[in-house]
Amino acid sequence: MGFTRLELMFVELQEWVEGLIRIFFWAIVMIFAAAVALLIGAFALIFAFWESRVTVALIEMGAFALLVIGAMYMLRRRLRMQRGLLVATLAEFAKDRELFKRPHIPDGPSVPPVPAVPPEAPPL
Repeated sequence: MGFTRLELMFVELQEWVEGLIRIFFWAIVMIFAAAVALLIGAFALIFAFWESRVTVALIEMGAFALLVIGAMYMLRRRLRMQRGLLVATLAEFAKDRELFKRPHIPDGPSVPPVPAVPPEAPPL
């Protein structure tokens, strides 16, 4: 039983690490792609509205700040959705602890002891 619990613990740990790596990878991809797209878009807007470039730059900065806040919210939500570490293993350990606390009660009806001497036969 202990080996099964350890195996479950390692499987859960592996799933948790893989999920964390996926989240980290997509966060890096998101940051890189967003940075490149926003930088190119910002320069395009500044060049398009060259006469009022300070106003456009301030508007872009506000939009970028809103995007950062939105990304932080999504990342926080993703991390909260991530399953807790070793939840199933700890639940199984709790079940095992309860099982060991209870007194052992044999299943089924008890069998009466077999008499050592056979009963006497009734007279004929």
